[in-house]
Amino acid sequence: MIDKTAKRGERGSMTFARHNFALTRPKHRLDPQTGHLDLPDHRLMLRDDDWLRIVDISASADNPPPPGHAAQYQVVLPYHGVFRYHRGRDAQLIDTNRTLLVSAGCDFADDHPIRGLGHASLVLIPASEALGDFCGSVVPKSHQAFARGSQPASRRLRLLTHRILAARDEALALDELAVAAIGEAVTSDHARATRGISRPVERAKEYLHDSAFGPVTLASVARAAGVTPVHLAHEFRCREGISLFRYRMRLRLDRALLELPGSADITALALDLGFSSHSHFTQAFRSHFGITPSRFRAATTRRTH
Repeated sequence: MIDKTAKRGERGSMTFARHNFALTRPKHRLDPQTGHLDLPDHRLMLRDDDWLRIVDISASADNPPPPGHAAQYQVVLPYHGVFRYHRGRDAQLIDTNRTLLVSAGCDFADDHPIRGLGHASLVLIPASEALGDFCGSVVPKSHQAFARGSQPASRRLRLLTHRILAARDEALALDELAVAAIGEAVTSDHARATRGISRPVERAKEYLHDSAFGPVTLASVARAAGVTPVHLAHEFRCREGISLFRYRMRLRLDRALLELPGSADITALALDLGFSSHSHFTQAFRSHFGITPSRFRAATTRRTH
């Protein structure tokens, strides 16, 4: 989220000190001990217009951002890692499977619950007038998306996130992709049945992240969550709308979205992510996103070079 790097402008919107922002995104690195990918700290302004700001922000594992205050509504699209988002007494685990919607005027704090794993997100900050086009007659604070605070991210939204990252030098494409992403986040019916925060489910997610892409069983996840395997399987599906297996598969595929643009060897990447072969990876990726890994790499590589 964006907070202490911002100050109020004349019209009540946030303006940013440009010296706080990098010009390019640093290369990520792999921790050989944990198997986690950790991105160096960076803040990269992708768009700075009157109606929309887009910030690419990364916090490394040992350097979570300081507590802050959100002066404007924000749509936060995580594309790497995991963090715990604190608002008042509530805390939610946020990773690439979820979208965080931050209401204006709230105080918050983030921390990193998994050793060696930070997080990176795109932060979309529409002006009040622009946000009103998405929320219609409903005041944003009362809109169900912002009232929930976070919700499962659809596959379309996760693809849009990486298309925004790839289109950072093309203003028109960036703007249109951002409009599509905000619309998907605010108006999507995706998994609206999800209710509340479940500590066993949150602990299960932490365990899945901590295990990287090594082998796990339902019993091992349930032990970490402090419940029985049957209870966890039922509770997880009720809360998240998908099984533990599917949730973890999405984490692996989201990692692929991040690494494919710079990957010279798709087979090696597939094996690193726990897939048995290039064909296994391609089938899973195409089945979920509707595009093959090689086509996605070609499309994003053209724009990032």
